[in-house]
Amino acid sequence: MNAQEAVTHTVQCLGCDAACEVYVEMRNGQPVCLGGNNCPTGEQYACAQCNSTTTH
Repeated sequence: MNAQEAVTHTVQCLGCDAACEVYVEMRNGQPVCLGGNNCPTGEQYACAQCNSTTTH
């Protein structure tokens, strides 16, 4: 995969009872685009999940 190629992940947030489906676009191992979360917890949770899956 090209280092500039974007990879999109879908994460179901478990940070609160809403259980939003959050979309995270990763470039160079960093989240650059988010959507689907209804609160800041969703953003934090999804970024943490994506970062942990790309480092393992």
